[in-house]
Amino acid sequence: HYRSTGQGKSLDLTVAKRIAETNARQAMASQIEVKVRSVGEQFLQNREMSNKLETTSKFEDITRTVIDETLTQVKIIDQASYQNKKRKSGEYIHYVAMEMPTKAIVDKMANQISVDEALKQDFDLERFRKIYLQELEDFGSDR
Repeated sequence: HYRSTGQGKSLDLTVAKRIAETNARQAMASQIEVKVRSVGEQFLQNREMSNKLETTSKFEDITRTVIDETLTQVKIIDQASYQNKKRKSGEYIHYVAMEMPTKAIVDKMANQISVDEALKQDFDLERFRKIYLQELEDFGSDR
């Protein structure tokens, strides 16, 4: 799973929650983008193709689309709210922890690549999947 946390502060608890969730989603999107971009770069470096720039550009577009679409599968796994009663304002602070299955990203990427005929020819989907899963293993062992 990809996991991220976020926090939000506001005088309104609902707004604090929304800010925390937005921050956690942005953090998760950044993690995923870095990981998928790394896999794509490794994959493309080892390939000989005449249209490498075009393929890289298409891959980056697909990556952004997939991340945006896949973030809908994020689940809140824990959250907590506190109110600062020491201050007159009574500001709320909300913390949230989220997770999303890593498989959702690789499956969506493979689906998007297979739909684009030009990318499909340049990408060996099984090899991409293998590199992605190895990167995730390495990422997990670094923690």
